Amino acid sequence: MTKSDQIRILIADDHQLVRDGLKLLISTFDEFEIVSMADDGEQAIKAFERWRPDVVLMDLVMPNIDGPEATRQILKEDPSAKVIILISFVDDEKVQSAMAAGAIGYPLRMPAQSS
Repeated sequence: MTKSDQIRILIADDHQLVRDGLKLLISTFDEFEIVSMADDGEQAIKAFERWRPDVVLMDLVMPNIDGPEATRQILKEDPSAKVIILISFVDDEKVQSAMAAGAIGYPLRMPAQSS
């Protein structure tokens, strides 16, 4: 796989541990390249403008500008941008806000299995 075939990703999350963990996991796949990381929505917008990634992994709750607003601004700049919302909790209002802003999806939480 050549570098030009890779899916270029921007990770935006206010927790360093989450950003580092995602980067470590994603970097194990040749198909993906992490082009930038941001720790708030404002940085995510600037990084998107600079790097033009194929996909943005966007946290919902971040300082300065939250995920839904950062998503709105990114999609206003580039309507073809692909934003996937990262969630660590279920907050229907925030998820709906992000989807209304133009996010293309979010990972579903799997129900706990009983043993």
